[in-house]
Amino acid sequence: MYEERILREAEFTPEAIKYHVLSATIGSAVLFVILALALAIPTIGFSLILLLVPAGVWALSQWYYTMYFEKLSCVLTARKLKIGKGLLFRTEKAIPLDKITDMQMNQGPLMRYLDLESMSVETAGNAGSAGGALVSMVGIRDSREFREAVLTQRDRVVGSQDASDRPVPAAPAPSSADLSGASPSESLAVLTEIRDTLARIEARLGERD
Repeated sequence: MYEERILREAEFTPEAIKYHVLSATIGSAVLFVILALALAIPTIGFSLILLLVPAGVWALSQWYYTMYFEKLSCVLTARKLKIGKGLLFRTEKAIPLDKITDMQMNQGPLMRYLDLESMSVETAGNAGSAGGALVSMVGIRDSREFREAVLTQRDRVVGSQDASDRPVPAAPAPSSADLSGASPSESLAVLTEIRDTLARIEARLGERD
């Protein structure tokens, strides 16, 4: 089976795991605080739940996202951007480079604090859809350099396709010399020899008369 040559493979920073863990923990903590205020039960037992649940979410998220990023891959080949992710349910996508329209870089407050960026891949088929991006990844090391490498290779692929689609110029019509298989100088020499031969024949016929 033919395997495309790998041009570049993305690396993910440890801060990407920290970002997802903090996002999950903060989200669960805010949810339970809102729930406590809504139910208005400031009991000691409920206060312990408010502490234990986010702690449990933090521990579970730490384990999950550590495993998740070990399995996450993003590889640039000559013609495709290949992305693989998932633990129990594995998903692999091979995005043709000539279908990529843009790769947006986003950064929220928590990402900015951890010096991270989110890279979103957009294609022609989903540019106007809800969400806009076919796939989004957080925590690629040197993400802007990786983005530039993908877009540069995409331009090469699109450029080579444009060149192959250009019409081939028609060959010039062959001359009489080309049809006879001889060059013009050779044809001239043959005609000159025929002329001289005819002249000698006419001269001998004249002598007989």
